[in-house]
This record gives sequence, C-alpha cells and structure tokens, in this order.
Amino acid sequence: MKIIRSSLFIILIFLAGGIFGQSYFSITYDLAFPFGNTKDFIPKTSTRGFGVEAGSRITDNLSVGLGFAWNGFYEEVDYDLYGPEDGLPEELNIWTKTWKYITVYPFFGTVKYYLYSRSDMELYVGAIVGTSLISKVTDYGVYSQVDKNWHFTLSPEAGIIYWLHKNIGITLNSRFMWSAAAGNTDPQTYLGFNVGIIAGSSR
Repeated sequence: MKIIRSSLFIILIFLAGGIFGQSYFSITYDLAFPFGNTKDFIPKTSTRGFGVEAGSRITDNLSVGLGFAWNGFYEEVDYDLYGPEDGLPEELNIWTKTWKYITVYPFFGTVKYYLYSRSDMELYVGAIVGTSLISKVTDYGVYSQVDKNWHFTLSPEAGIIYWLHKNIGITLNSRFMWSAAAGNTDPQTYLGFNVGIIAGSSR
C-alpha cells in the first residue's frame, strides 16, 4: 500500500508540473543528519533517502510546488538486557541486540524566492509546509515497539540550481525539517542535504 500511495502521488506531481508553461520537475538523493529527539533515538546519519518535486514559476522570482520525500534512519545496538523499564510488557526480560528505525515520509507544498539569477545559475530561499508520516520502531528480535503517526511539518530551505542546458540542470538544496509531536512520538528534526537533477524551464 505504501508503494501504491507513493507512486500515485508521484504521478500527480508529474501531472501538476505539466499544467503550467514554466514548470519544473526534480528528483534528488537525500542525505539527513539527525537533531534533537531524532538524534537521541538514532544518532547516525541517514544515507537512505530520495525526493521528488514539481512546480511552476508564477513570476520570474517566485515558484510554488508540491513534493514527496523519504528518509530512513537506522541503528543496530549491541547485546544488552531489556525489560519493562524499556517499555517491554510486564515481566518480559530479553537479552538481545536491538534494531532501531525511524522512517519519514514528508508530503509538502513549497514556495521559493529566487535571489540571484543568470543564464546558468540560480540561488533561492524558500519554505515548505505539509505533513509527514513517521514510523518509529525498536525491534528486540521477538518483540517490537512501533509508533506510527502523521505529523505537521515545517522547514526553511536554501538551494542552488546550475543549468547545464536551458531545460536540464543540477539542483542542490538544504532543509531543516521539523515535525511536531504526534501520538507517542516526540517532535522530530533533521537537517537534509539533497542533490539531484532538475528538468524544466530556467525562467
């Protein structure tokens, strides 16, 4: 079901990008560094991520768009004794390794303002707002703790586009993703660095 929902959303983004004359579409490889509660749970950098985005220029200096991304944080912890004080059921004590996962699926709208523009390069700042499906899992081997919720998400963004050709370029951006608390999951934050290909109009 996740793959189907994600695929449908990507198709909708393609369609949205095709409505406007000055449209763009990008696909990126996303690297994420955890902060705050995310780092407390999994301190390791996420090297598993991607993003897609499509939108349109509404003026020479302003664009709006829609996007979807995925980031996966993972850590394997060495053998230790875990029990009710770790959230396990009463009288359950396990000597085991643990595997921790945080998986984030942001769905968002984006607004970008282009500060500097020339034929082969553009610099911009922006903001995104949307929602993230966040799954937080601790796997004790024979028992798993799972908390999955939808979170309100905000992020500032800064980026650069280098146009290799009039309609194809390289995009590099950074986002500080903040998702509000939901259910039993605390607020989650991470700093993303994303690099990829952008297709569309440079103006």
